[in-house]
Parts: sequence; C-alpha cells; structure tokens
Amino acid sequence: MRQARIASIDGLRGLAIALVVLFHAYRRWPGHVPWATVHADFPLFHYGWMGVELFFLISGFVIHRTLENCKGYGEFVARRWIRLFPAMLVATLLVYCTAGLFTQRPAGAPSLPEIIPGLAFTSPDILYQITGVHLEPIEGAFWSLFVEVPFYLVFGLLYFADRGGAVPALLGLFGAACLQALLNHIGLPGWPGFGLLVSLLGVRYYGWFVAGALLHAGHGRRDRSHLLAALVLPAAILMTPGAGTDPGAAAFGAGLFMLFYLGVFHPGFGRLLASRPLGFLGFISYPLYLMHENAMIAMTVDVHAGLPGLPAMLTPLPGLALLAAVAYLVARYLEPAMQKLLRALATPPARPQPG
Repeated sequence: MRQARIASIDGLRGLAIALVVLFHAYRRWPGHVPWATVHADFPLFHYGWMGVELFFLISGFVIHRTLENCKGYGEFVARRWIRLFPAMLVATLLVYCTAGLFTQRPAGAPSLPEIIPGLAFTSPDILYQITGVHLEPIEGAFWSLFVEVPFYLVFGLLYFADRGGAVPALLGLFGAACLQALLNHIGLPGWPGFGLLVSLLGVRYYGWFVAGALLHAGHGRRDRSHLLAALVLPAAILMTPGAGTDPGAAAFGAGLFMLFYLGVFHPGFGRLLASRPLGFLGFISYPLYLMHENAMIAMTVDVHAGLPGLPAMLTPLPGLALLAAVAYLVARYLEPAMQKLLRALATPPARPQPG
C-alpha cells in the first residue's frame, strides 16, 4: 500500500543542503576564499558538514518506507537506480564539460576517467581493490553516495531475506563497527578483514541510517521503535569522523536529530519545515548537492575580483543562485524525463491478449 508523502521530509532535505552549502561556501576553503571564510567559526558554517549526516538520517527513514512499498529486491534496486542515476549523469556531464570555464576550481581540472566513480556509485577505494587503479571522483561531495548506495543494497538484501530482522541486523553491523573501533582505540586488532569491510561500505555511518529507519518504523503506528532511535544516536555521533571528539559537533548532531523528530512526529513543527523556501531547496537538493562545490568556489573567486564593492560575505551568492537555477532545471525537467524513459525501458511490453 502506497503511503502519503510527508511534506516535512522535503523541508528537512532543504535544511540539509543549506547546511552543506554554507559549510562549503564559508568554512571549507579558506585558502581559496579567505574573505568569505572570516566567520568560519559561526556554528552554522563550522558544523554545516553535519548536513550530510542529516541526509543519512533522512535516507534511513525514506528507504525503510520505500522497501515497504516494493515487492522484491529487484524492484527496489531498479527504483533506487532510476531515482539516483539521471541526476548523477547530468551533474557529471555538466561538471566535466564546464570545468574549463572555472579556472579557480579547488579540485582542478577533472580527467575523463574520474567520471567513473560517480556514474558507478562506487567509491575509489572499492575500485582500487578491484582494478588497482585509484580514481578521484570529479566532485568531493560524491563521497556520501559511496556510503548511501552500499547501504541501500545491504538494507534491501536484509529486508527481503527477513523483513522483521533487517533493522536489527543493520544495528548489529553498526554495533560490530563500534566494537571494532573501540578495539583499535585500545590497540587490539579486532576481527581480520572486518575493518576493511567497515571502511569500504561506510558501516561507521550506519547508526544515522538505522536511527532514521527506527523513526519510520514508529511513525504513525503503535510501534515504539522511534524511542530506540534516540538510544542509537550517541553511538552514531561518536562514530562520525570529527564529531565524536568535538562536543560542539555532538550537540549540533543531537539538535539535527531533534529537528527531524519534531518535523516528522509533530504536525505543527512539520508545517514549519514544509515551508516553501525549504521545500524548494529540498526539491533541488540532489542535483545541487552533486555539482555545487567546485563551481561555487570558483565563481566566488571571480565575483570577488569582478565586483570589488560587493560585501565579502555576499560573494558566494551570485554563483550559488546560478547553480540553484541549473539544479532546478535538472530537477524539474531533465530528471523526470530521464526517469520516465528508464521506467519505460525497464517495463516489458504487454503481451497481446488472445482474441
């Protein structure tokens, strides 16, 4: 049975992409845009990178919901690929073909083989294990897709093997990763090979996904799984690189969890998150996330040089506005058209009925 769309989820996506963009614009690149990063310690800039963890929390919620609406693993994988690939293809081609226009790109000019990790949704580390060749993705932000897609595949396999046991199994994997990290911290080797698996599949981030899945399991039901999500959160924060050793990051992550919880479980707060500005950002969040970082920083440099009278803090905004417009065109027109085509290709033609 199809479930009604939760409008606050788009607003939460909008909040997540806003945090990531603020981090990249005003914190991430002080060597390239020192005038724009003078207030890098402002919390929304300093901890904006945790917008990615909010994306993971959203994904755990949404993927659990998607799995309940799929009849089998093949349908689930096809739906995820059709959802993700069109924007990735468009963003990859746009970034690669326009890179020459942005001479101030922090990552430099991409090479053609560097389009492979993104289009394959496969981390450079896994590709290196397979081929012996190391390829950097054309955008650093792609790293989170290299965590999300393996999570989708693992969650789907577990879910269609044992629907009731899938989330506990994911929690077990995450718990094993936490124990592995603890053993390594005290100088013990842990389980041979498991550390590599944790690294390649991004299992250290599974706590965020599991918390989201637990929240969905308790949404609109008598199931109290959503209460367990709060118990998973501290471990999820501790396992997040950079957050476990920073009390400010831990508090910021807990705040994002509370925003998510209130947005999903409390209609009044959900309506605030479903506001038009956040909804718009949520609508364009995926293509904007994929292609914004290097182009935005390069355009910030050019704007600063070409408009010396513009206040320093405003110099990222013209480039960001242009990228948001491009992301809107991708989300509004190109993605749906490509998804429709892929669905048509994936659907076998109906057999003629005997007359």
